[in-house]
Amino acid sequence: MVEGNLEIIWMFTSVSKDNYTDLVFPNLLEITGYLLLYRVDGLETIGQLFPNLRVIGGRWSFYDGLVLVLYENSDLVSLSLANVEYIGGDVLAMVNPQLCYIDNHVDWKRVISTGRDPITLENKKRAGCDLFDGCDGCKNCWDRKSCQPSK
Repeated sequence: MVEGNLEIIWMFTSVSKDNYTDLVFPNLLEITGYLLLYRVDGLETIGQLFPNLRVIGGRWSFYDGLVLVLYENSDLVSLSLANVEYIGGDVLAMVNPQLCYIDNHVDWKRVISTGRDPITLENKKRAGCDLFDGCDGCKNCWDRKSCQPSK
């Protein structure tokens, strides 16, 4: 557990996806505060780092109730947070030019405590994403391989 906030920031210029190959935190189940990814180049999915993350608690918010913040991550394609059950505040995803799936296929009302959809701007929409009209084998999903558990 991370007691507090987790910020991954300013990892850019000479960073590629190879830098994250062996970087994984399988025992991280909960962040009690907020999770911020800002200018993290090379990272294609958050689930790659935190495959078993279940809770982003929101005891502290980044700004005005924001608990999951994804900003200017040039290579981020998907969240892939298949085990997340609770986000204790709002989600902001802005200027992630490769980010797919965030505006469709995830039932955000099941995980975001505020009941609001994420605030999304300048992310990739449908064009170029490999999942358009539904999830493979499930009703809702984080990406092509990660179903969102039914409640």
